[in-house]
Amino acid sequence: MSGVPKIEIAESVEELKLLMKQQKTGLGYAKVQSLYLLKIKAVENVNYLAVIIGRGESTIHRWLQLYKIGGLSSLLEEPPKTGKPKKLDIETVAKIQHELSEPEGFISYQEIQLWLLACQDLEISYSTIHRIVRYELQSKLKVPRPTHEKQGEHPMQSGFCFY
Repeated sequence: MSGVPKIEIAESVEELKLLMKQQKTGLGYAKVQSLYLLKIKAVENVNYLAVIIGRGESTIHRWLQLYKIGGLSSLLEEPPKTGKPKKLDIETVAKIQHELSEPEGFISYQEIQLWLLACQDLEISYSTIHRIVRYELQSKLKVPRPTHEKQGEHPMQSGFCFY
C-alpha cells in the first residue's frame, strides 16, 4: 500500500507524550503528534494521519523523511527567523511597561520618546512607540479626562443624583 509509512519510531509512547506537552509551537506539536499517532497505531496510513492532524499528505511525508534521515532533532529543528529585527529589545520594553505601571507614569508618547532618548539612547519614532505601548503592551497613558474649570471638585452638584 502506498500510503503506509515504513518507519521505525525509536522513542517510546511516554517520551512522545512528554515531548508533545513541551512543544511551544503548534507546528512542533503537530510533528510530534504525528509520530505519536503512528507509534500507538491509531492511524494505518498517511492519508488518515493527514486528515487527523489537518496537514497535507506531502507535508506528513516530508516530516517522516526528516525524521528518518536525522531523527527527532532534525524534525523539530526550526528555521532561523528572517526579517527586520525589532527596534526595541525585550529589556527596554519591560522598562517601559514598568514605568507605565507607576502611578505617575507617562503623560504622552512624546515623553516616552524623550525618556528613551535620555535613558536608553534610542531614537524611536512616535508611531513605533504608540504601536508598542497601545497594542503590544495593551496599556494606556496616565492622562486624566479634561474637566471644565466651572465644574469644580464635585461633578454631582447640579442636582442629579443616581441611586
